[in-house]
Amino acid sequence: MRTAGADVPRRETIELVVLGALAAVLVMAAASRQDFIEDGVRHLPEALAGHPHFGEARWIMFPPLLFALVRPLAAIGLVGSIEAAIQPFLWLSVASGIVFLVSLGVWLRAESTDGARRAAALLLAGSCAPFLTLYSDIAEPQIAGAMAVAGLAYARERRDDPLGAEHGVVVAIVAIACAALIYQGTILAFGMLPLVASRDTLLRRRVLGVLCVAMATVPVVMVAAQAVSGTPLSLALETAVAGERNPLARSFMTRPSAGKYVVAALAGAPQGIVRLKDFSGLRGLLAGLQASDTRTVALATANVIGLILGGLIVWGLFAAAVRARDWRVLLAVAVILILPVLRNQQYAYSKFFVLWPVPVALAALRYRARSIAVAALLVLFSNGWLLAEDIRRGRRLHTSVQQLYGGAGPTTCWMTSGWAPPMPHLWPGITAPILGTLATGSDPAVQARQLTRSLRRCFCDSASVWTDTTSRDGPMVADLARHFDYGVVDLTTVLVDPLPAGVPGDTPLRVQIYSNQDRERICRTVTAAEIR
Repeated sequence: MRTAGADVPRRETIELVVLGALAAVLVMAAASRQDFIEDGVRHLPEALAGHPHFGEARWIMFPPLLFALVRPLAAIGLVGSIEAAIQPFLWLSVASGIVFLVSLGVWLRAESTDGARRAAALLLAGSCAPFLTLYSDIAEPQIAGAMAVAGLAYARERRDDPLGAEHGVVVAIVAIACAALIYQGTILAFGMLPLVASRDTLLRRRVLGVLCVAMATVPVVMVAAQAVSGTPLSLALETAVAGERNPLARSFMTRPSAGKYVVAALAGAPQGIVRLKDFSGLRGLLAGLQASDTRTVALATANVIGLILGGLIVWGLFAAAVRARDWRVLLAVAVILILPVLRNQQYAYSKFFVLWPVPVALAALRYRARSIAVAALLVLFSNGWLLAEDIRRGRRLHTSVQQLYGGAGPTTCWMTSGWAPPMPHLWPGITAPILGTLATGSDPAVQARQLTRSLRRCFCDSASVWTDTTSRDGPMVADLARHFDYGVVDLTTVLVDPLPAGVPGDTPLRVQIYSNQDRERICRTVTAAEIR
């Protein structure tokens, strides 16, 4: 007859199996990727350069950290290009994901004696869309998220130890402060301290002192590092609080509206569990359901199902916390939702949910292991399917880009409404990105002049002009011009009607090549506007 004691090793084995399976998913996904988050790729050219530098306030210490990883490898000849430099960065992200899972497992072990329930909760947390996406790719939050969770888990393991509780929470505070300097959003992990320390411990004089010093040090370091780099003090202070340097870029991310805030909370939280494909807001989702072509309707229907699944899981989990009056978990949820609610124009942004698996796992412990395991498998299947589709698309895109860009040269220009060409590190020519120019910098007027110069250089001085933006994108381009107060040139006049692609090869990219006549016409228009 099997005894309760005999079940303990088996349940601990289940935890190890779950941990190993999730780690294997990250490793396989990372090893298969050829298309990477541009937010990560953008740091690599300077990491390969000769000197470290501070970043923007949102990730002030991330560039020096990446420099310390990549530059020694470049010095000994192991890394000689951006593509090669991606690999150590990528595997550091994967290692951070495994540290995150191990730390969360330690935390759950301190919360529950039921191994099966812990395993199911860990499986659900590790299946969350932001976790799978971020920790198999490259960007700023991964290392910071793992560091914050590791510090919190260390404190939770010592919470009930009279001799170690204070030391544990001090370690957590320091870890979160360091993490916030790597990725500013992880400063929200301070809202999780009540989960890992008792009220008495948090109110001890030493703990309060360390907490106050840490919370003061983070913005001071952000401001000082920017000032040392030449940023005006007023701008350094502003970005330490508000984020982006460009005020119009900040307002581009947010729409002050009570309804929008509610939508961001209600529709953003489920996407911290289940990812939606090509999601462009609830209005876009409703429009997709009413579209005339079956493919768009099918995609919108799948997204509705995913949103419902994510909503049922996430609000079911937190309803259990409400019933149990577990204000600590609810506080953690509310704190994490600050970013998607405030940045309500991008409330499904995966970076905002880097800490989301923690309250998800803790809330899941209140359900039976079987129920959580079923939910976790549904989530893993849904997100895993989209992850595999993304990787497949990225591999095909990489092959196509290599073929396509082979026909370009140093004087070929890429004009786009977005941030950059696809896989910009592979593009050999010059660029004229509308959003990538208007939304950067710190002075919108300066950026407007820079865009005009870029357009003139693109259409007047280049050998040829390629684009992924045509007249079909006119309304969107006009909206960008209105928001960023750009009126030097009517940007819709630089767009052409869709033309047969003049680039050989079967490529998934929508590429148009401007005719000489169109280039000359636009060159005259931009030059005349610049002179005025």
